[in-house]
Amino acid sequence: MTKAELEQFLKLKNEILVLEYQLASLRDKAEEDSRIYGLYSLTGDPESEIERRENELEQMKTEFTRQLRAAERFIDGIEESRTRTVFRLRYMEGWPWLPIAFQIGYSDEQRPRKIHNGYLMQQADEQKRGSA
Repeated sequence: MTKAELEQFLKLKNEILVLEYQLASLRDKAEEDSRIYGLYSLTGDPESEIERRENELEQMKTEFTRQLRAAERFIDGIEESRTRTVFRLRYMEGWPWLPIAFQIGYSDEQRPRKIHNGYLMQQADEQKRGSA
């Protein structure tokens, strides 16, 4: 996997959380409108918007599951324990760099970032040599 693919995985994970929150808010708003105004709603047709968002969320979750499996396979394939821990904490747990540094015994967030980037560069070099 590339750094861009791993970063996209994190972004999709966050986007799903945002969409779930928006969907819950939309449902609450629709319920409040129906309590106050009966069948008439000031927000137009909230049910169609809720359905659209639910479909969008389902598609995102399907894509996320696909990317999750790919990321898990990639991380499980990392032989060195510390490097694997950096990737697992960053992408599976969503940790920022500084707590990762503390977890692996460093006080500087640059260290896990260097481990991360060094591993990805090594993988890219190996792929280039393998395809040449």
